[in-house]
Amino acid sequence: MAEKRTVGRPSRYSSPEEMQAVIDAYFAKADAPTMAGLALELGFQDRRSLSDYAEKDNFLPVIKRARTKLEEFHEKNLLGRNPTGSIFWLKNHSGYRDRQELTGANGGPVAIFATAQDERI
Repeated sequence: MAEKRTVGRPSRYSSPEEMQAVIDAYFAKADAPTMAGLALELGFQDRRSLSDYAEKDNFLPVIKRARTKLEEFHEKNLLGRNPTGSIFWLKNHSGYRDRQELTGANGGPVAIFATAQDERI
């Protein structure tokens, strides 16, 4: 009987716990952790490769938790002197957004009135 062969590279990490240990060490030493820095520390070529690795069994919770730690870092940085980079990161990687709500008097609906110019159009 022929031996079954697997195609592709072997897994970089044999278990989520092994990956978690590397992630914990990275966050312990990084003054300003980044997604790219985390990906490099874990031995990936880019952050996209790290995101793709989350599709492997049991690794999604570990990678999601690491992303949440990065989000926490940027949330805390919002209180600093120059939060612009963190605002950008949160909007582009964590789903944060600016939202403006308009209301009329006493929180009611906005009243729209036609002007003479509108009537000519």
